[in-house]
Amino acid sequence: MDAEANLLGRLKAGDEVAFAEFVESNQRRIYYLALRWMRDPEEAQDVVQRTFLRAHRAIGRFRGQASLQTWLYRIALNLCKNAMRDAERARRKSEGYAEHLGLERAEAAANTSSEDFKALRGVIDQLPERQRETLLLRVVEEVSFKEIAEIMRCSEGTAKSNYHHAVKNLRTMVLAEQKQDR
Repeated sequence: MDAEANLLGRLKAGDEVAFAEFVESNQRRIYYLALRWMRDPEEAQDVVQRTFLRAHRAIGRFRGQASLQTWLYRIALNLCKNAMRDAERARRKSEGYAEHLGLERAEAAANTSSEDFKALRGVIDQLPERQRETLLLRVVEEVSFKEIAEIMRCSEGTAKSNYHHAVKNLRTMVLAEQKQDR
């Protein structure tokens, strides 16, 4: 029996020590994934906590069609997307109130002081969602195309295609911005 199958058996049996080991071995990776998406350490930590809580509640239904790590990434990514969607709704609602009151909204400073990184992140944010997800998983998280396909519930070919189009679109957008700056 391999280590993951052994761990899965212990997790499904409700072994709290196994769950603590599972959290310990994956917490950092999930935190950095969440931080890249949420761009706020507190929000990222909240996503981490909710990820492991959801995993703990759902482990009995885990079918093993993907690795535990891939399954955990999927949970975290979904929670990040949900949190971002909720934050966007709240932002739009507060902007509506601010406009109603005649107030101007101050732009939040990014978590990094690098202007180049801010510009690149802004361009990445303009990519279609699936391309952006694929690019960040592949480049930042260094996840294989096979794992990306499992996380995003698509074929490996689709994952590769999303990545190819993301890089192509990113290159085009960066070059267009450079031309505007001249």
